Amino acid sequence: MLHLLMMRYSLLQGLHSQHEHLTAFFDSMDHKKQDAKNSMTKLYAMQLRDANKTIETLCDKVTRLRNINQSKVTTLQEKVTESKIENQALKSKVYLLQMRLEIYLARMKFASQVAPFGALGTSLATHPTGLGKMDPSLN
Repeated sequence: MLHLLMMRYSLLQGLHSQHEHLTAFFDSMDHKKQDAKNSMTKLYAMQLRDANKTIETLCDKVTRLRNINQSKVTTLQEKVTESKIENQALKSKVYLLQMRLEIYLARMKFASQVAPFGALGTSLATHPTGLGKMDPSLN
């Protein structure tokens, strides 16, 4: 019986040592798994920081380019306005020159004609110059 007890004790010790060995093995695997998870978490955190920094840099660049474009648009709008004003001034000058030409031609025609008497005089005095009306808009 003692022998049986000794065998049983030896068997239990063997089972206990196997249990400790398996526990240590699985604890080691759990530890390695946890280390791998921690490493991946650190890697993802670094990648996320890099991605956020890239996004911030790109947003700054977009804002800078938008401001540059807005400045160019404003400058071009000012040039368009100046050109419209200049164009209107030139149209006015053309209109005035056309009026002066018509007045000059009317005077020349009037000066070259002898003043007739009667109803005929009024119709000749109002006879058009033949140049027609010139369009001041120049469209």
